[in-house]
Amino acid sequence: MTITGATGNGTALSSLSLTGNDISLGNIGGLAAGVSGASSVTAADGAGPDAGSITLTGTTYNQNQLTLNAGAATNAVQVAGGAAAALTTITTSADTVTVTGAVDLNARDLTVDSTAAGGSAAGRRHQLQPDH
Repeated sequence: MTITGATGNGTALSSLSLTGNDISLGNIGGLAAGVSGASSVTAADGAGPDAGSITLTGTTYNQNQLTLNAGAATNAVQVAGGAAAALTTITTSADTVTVTGAVDLNARDLTVDSTAAGGSAAGRRHQLQPDH
């Protein structure tokens, strides 16, 4: 399953649920829109060379609660967003981000921001960087 472009960019979706074998997901929303409720992306642990993979090909994921399930702990959630130096940002409104599977940053940075204001002194913004 491949979704390109920005899902919920003009008007936010109330929820998003995707289930498939290999899932490639572009941006969710822009600065404000995206998914106002829960987002769930689940890859089946089935046949195929990339069975169970989820690839984030965008740089912006703007929603509330987010669950990324690659089907098994050994399957990958890959961050491939944009140009080689692009930062992929997952922004929620202080909601849970759950990832099941190995996270492969593909030499890119990933920021997970669970605050409504885009970061806080309390430290709810987390940046993961690839091992160089």
